Amino acid sequence: MDLIDIDEYKIYAKISTTDQDEKIELISSSVSELVKAYCARAFLDYYDTDKVEYYNGGATSYFTEEMPIMSITSIEESIDYGQNYTALVSFEDYVLDLMNDKIIIFAGDLVNAPNYYKITYKAGFPRLPSDLKLACFDLVDYYMKKESTPRKSGSDVSVQYITNSDLPPHIKRVLDLYRVIR
Repeated sequence: MDLIDIDEYKIYAKISTTDQDEKIELISSSVSELVKAYCARAFLDYYDTDKVEYYNGGATSYFTEEMPIMSITSIEESIDYGQNYTALVSFEDYVLDLMNDKIIIFAGDLVNAPNYYKITYKAGFPRLPSDLKLACFDLVDYYMKKESTPRKSGSDVSVQYITNSDLPPHIKRVLDLYRVIR
């Protein structure tokens, strides 16, 4: 799911024609993927749709890939490496720690086995936070204006390679607020 759409960007950029729609669509889709990859999260994809993750066990608390956690559909454990699962009971076997956005499991032994826990949950945002949306708009601008391409001055060509730290500083500051470092 793209983080921004073409109509929102066109309003932001004060574009009223349709002659650049294909280019804007391509760039905004690429920017969405770049932001998701950089921040290591999907933001909107699992707000209304279940996300399923598997954990090996051996710990009492788990951080999911997506956040904030909106609800837990189920947590199940398996003693046969994921062939069969038994449901755990909320507030009896596990609890969602809302303050720290993690799941605490206090059922059973600390078994460390592949696919021991299967966690199904919903997480993310109902809509993109406004600061992150603005950063996405600015990134689309950045690529629309080709500010990421090498600058030419006379016979000299100055090659500028983009890395994570080479994102425009005002955009990088916002993205770093949402970035998950694993």
